[in-house]
Amino acid sequence: MLDREHFLLEAKWQREKSDLGNLRDLDAAVSSSLDNTPGLFVAVSGFTEDALSGYIEGLMLFLDGRIDLPELLFRKKEVAAQQQEDLRDSKRHYP
Repeated sequence: MLDREHFLLEAKWQREKSDLGNLRDLDAAVSSSLDNTPGLFVAVSGFTEDALSGYIEGLMLFLDGRIDLPELLFRKKEVAAQQQEDLRDSKRHYP
């Protein structure tokens, strides 16, 4: 829990770099949460190029020191909430 918000944390302590499939697995878990729970993926050995290319924007803001972790998680949660609302709206119009 960070600032009274729950989030999913996945951490990899393995020799190989984490790939896009690993990140998509966490994405699926996050997407299936009912309360727009944000996810955080930590990999000791880093990430493959394909993994980074799909998720680089928020990560670079954090690594460059332009945003701190609580702010990054807050922004991700805001985006997820908006996407969830958009999905609800589309289901209302197209059942």
